[in-house]
Amino acid sequence: MKLRSIFVSDDSAICLSALCVLHCLMCVVFVVLLPALALNELVEHIEVSHQIMLAVFVPISLIMVWQGRKQHQRSIPAVLAVSGMLILIAVSLLEGTIESEVLLLAISTLGGGLSIAGHYLNRQYIRTCQLCPAEQA
Repeated sequence: MKLRSIFVSDDSAICLSALCVLHCLMCVVFVVLLPALALNELVEHIEVSHQIMLAVFVPISLIMVWQGRKQHQRSIPAVLAVSGMLILIAVSLLEGTIESEVLLLAISTLGGGLSIAGHYLNRQYIRTCQLCPAEQA
């Protein structure tokens, strides 16, 4: 994979992670307003949207950290990004069992933040890589 392509893809993964965090913040606002607006069926759509976002986000993230790891030979970005993804997956799976929306928001924000940090470091390590194996060929 070309260096420019990895930058674009890492940027996409960072944007998806940031959108996930923003989505989580907005969901809390909607959940607070739902009883007042009598939109209880929207809750089901919110849970489905989390699963759809993860289905898009996880493969892109895994590909990007794997490609970056092959180039810069550092594990920290992958560890951060995968930890963030696992947290987000766990929150998605436990969403109906955890009563506190604030706790869900805090854990989701932590997962999204770890993923953003992992992709940011991945991008920076690729950028500063002096003799990446893919560039020697």
